[in-house]
Amino acid sequence: MQAVSAEEAQAVLGECADEIDIAFIAVDLPGEMDGFVLAKTIRERAEGIRVACRFFSEGSQACQPIVRRGPHLRKPYEPQTLVDWIKRLRIPK
Repeated sequence: MQAVSAEEAQAVLGECADEIDIAFIAVDLPGEMDGFVLAKTIRERAEGIRVACRFFSEGSQACQPIVRRGPHLRKPYEPQTLVDWIKRLRIPK
């Protein structure tokens, strides 16, 4: 599933939370809510979903408190890095 904005992601979450394992969130989202707020909202509303942030390198320190229990990925990254990273996230808690 894919959402273009945080608001759209919340709607998807409301409809399909039980089908979602991992939320891969860009910090720089369009709309009123950014990826930091979305990540926090997902953590609060759907504890079973693992949250991962994607951000530009200057955002790394700001993202840390939100993704303490999950990784973050800095741009640029190789496609295989993302695949390996998602595989690690899918390992049962």
